[in-house]
Amino acid sequence: MLLNTQTKSLRVLLNHMAAFESKAGRILASVTLFGGVLFQGACSLGLTEVPDPSGIVDPALIESRDGAIAMYHNGVRSFARVYAGGSDFGYRESFVAAVGLGSDEFSTTGLNAFALRKLGIDGIPQSAGAATQELPWYMLHSTRLQVDQTIGGLKKYGGESNSHRLAEMYALRGYISVMIGEAYCSGVPFSRAIYGGDIEYGRPISTVQVFEQAIADFDSALAVTTDSSRFHVLARIGKARSLLNLNMHAAAAQTVSSVPDNFVFDITFGTGSTLNMTASSDFRMANGLGINGLNYISAGNAGDPRVKSYSGGMMSLPIPSKIPSQSAPIPLANGIEARLIEAEALLREDKLDQWADALNALRRSFATDTITALKKDSTTEASKELRENVMFRERAFWLYATGHRMGDMRRIVRQYNRPVQAVFPVGMHPLLVTSDNTFSLFPNFAPPVDEVKQNPYYDGCFHREA
Repeated sequence: MLLNTQTKSLRVLLNHMAAFESKAGRILASVTLFGGVLFQGACSLGLTEVPDPSGIVDPALIESRDGAIAMYHNGVRSFARVYAGGSDFGYRESFVAAVGLGSDEFSTTGLNAFALRKLGIDGIPQSAGAATQELPWYMLHSTRLQVDQTIGGLKKYGGESNSHRLAEMYALRGYISVMIGEAYCSGVPFSRAIYGGDIEYGRPISTVQVFEQAIADFDSALAVTTDSSRFHVLARIGKARSLLNLNMHAAAAQTVSSVPDNFVFDITFGTGSTLNMTASSDFRMANGLGINGLNYISAGNAGDPRVKSYSGGMMSLPIPSKIPSQSAPIPLANGIEARLIEAEALLREDKLDQWADALNALRRSFATDTITALKKDSTTEASKELRENVMFRERAFWLYATGHRMGDMRRIVRQYNRPVQAVFPVGMHPLLVTSDNTFSLFPNFAPPVDEVKQNPYYDGCFHREA
């Protein structure tokens, strides 16, 4: 029979996702955890029914070094899916898609995709498309539970030769916390699936605590002796991103000071549910979305290579050129992000000449095209507000469609004292034709109402501020 902790982990994953049944019709999923080593073939389960496990292979197949490695491979695959892929239900609302729609990056005519922005933020009674807006929450946490189990398995059976895998799992778990902290309200729960132990329902924690939790995971990754330094570099960038969210700019800059300019940690995609869904026709580049949105399309058409686009499908809006296909990789972290973190720290310290030089050095470094240098009237001789606008515009263009923008917009509100209505899109959605197509002024998502029903310790967000 299956180990007790594995059975309970499966039950928690299914219970968390049971809410789809009542809102989107009966959805069936093939649930294969840990790379398929648990089940003799795929098993189709109704999401509101968790039958006693049957046809389960001997637990020795999991309780071994090979089992730990199988869990690792499934954890990597699941992370790619939640980062920019889709769910096994065919929906496409990954983290990158969610924060793209929740910010000013993406636009869409699809009701289901826009429901993520409207229903997830406003708490409007959930109807058509409600399953779609819930998916990022469930996908993030189901992946995190898998990573929890994988870390336990690697620590018990991995050995020194698997240290690089353990470091990667710690780093990816840290990034999941970063994603939740940047996308969701303050006061979210983190249930745990402890390897060899029990399921622990989580109590809500603040946004600050979420990023502190992420830093703890990144520090764990850095503490692991590994034969691959790239996972340590990944962890340093993730830690710096968390520190940036905590308004600790100098510490963030110091953390990434040794990151090479040419470092790239790509999330790669293959076939099926691991396709890069950001390249699908559901998510198109926006241009001045909701008054406050940046002019991504216009800037690309004017020659900025960071936001170039191409036309595809029936919609009038283009697709970003940096994502040419659904098998194209997307960077989770890179040296460009490290240099942008350092630049923002210089701005905060009023080292304006060094700040302008850092931004222009990045512009000169672009691989294939020349980007015009920023002039003094937008940097050293500009007003404080314009300098801040330039800093975040540079971040938005360099990091377009990599899941950074919504967190940055929240930081503009939280750390630079801008009103939400001056940062996030406002007014009427330009493409969606419904009776309720007004942008929300909540700068974050809220966990689905069913989280309150499933978790005895959770009563909802602490607050909905940035």
